Amino acid sequence: MRSFVLLSLFAAAFLLAACTEDAPTVNSEGVKLMADAGYYPTLPGSTWEYRVDSIRGGVTQKGIAMVRTSIGGTFSNDSVEYRVQVNEITNAAGVEYDTLYARKADEGVRLSSPGLQSLSGLPSLPGFSIGDIPRDFLVVPYTTFLGTWDILNIEFNQIPLITIYFRVKGRNLGISDAVTELRTFRDCAHVQLIIEAQFPNPQNPTDILNPIRLNETADFYFTRPQGLVLAEGSAAVFRILRGNIPLDRTYPRVRQEITAMSITQPEPFCLK
Repeated sequence: MRSFVLLSLFAAAFLLAACTEDAPTVNSEGVKLMADAGYYPTLPGSTWEYRVDSIRGGVTQKGIAMVRTSIGGTFSNDSVEYRVQVNEITNAAGVEYDTLYARKADEGVRLSSPGLQSLSGLPSLPGFSIGDIPRDFLVVPYTTFLGTWDILNIEFNQIPLITIYFRVKGRNLGISDAVTELRTFRDCAHVQLIIEAQFPNPQNPTDILNPIRLNETADFYFTRPQGLVLAEGSAAVFRILRGNIPLDRTYPRVRQEITAMSITQPEPFCLK
């Protein structure tokens, strides 16, 4: 499930693909951008840099990792086109990479990954209750509804006394400000990813009366012109966004905040 998500972990019509009469000038804290990037800039060459902090027991350890995100080429499947996003994660263990696919639909920004593209074609298995595995999933809704939506729902009920399940949901929390050391970003789309899971302890899988249960969340803040500027919440959500399965009972909080960015603009600029 490499780069399953998001959690982040986006009919593809990229709002910045060309200049149109409707492309508005956006001003945010005095920084002028010539087009509305629809909460997720997707023109090739756009880059973001983030600092990752760990928060455990009220103590913050800053800079446990750095993330550099860039938008490259395109990926197509059944005539649906995505922009390719590459995330370079540098930490004490070295450098690793994961890939996401982003597209914009009428309802909002949708994300996918190589693993999700493959999983969406798998048939149902005996004993598993699997909802439709989507080829991509909604991560930033354009509408103002406040509520939740399902991303993934898997259940296995063939073991006596325990039901194994793994659920991922999205929740729209409306518009909020995001405070970072770089600056305060106003009027961000505020989205929460939720993981609910129950499964046997991998350290003692025969002890089915003492399973691992997860109810973990992380909050993500997207600005209209610049995309993701802040994410904070359970490390379990970030682990699945990096393509790993969360198997521990407890997790520290993780904070990923923007430190620098360079957003590619359409050529020529769409001036009003």
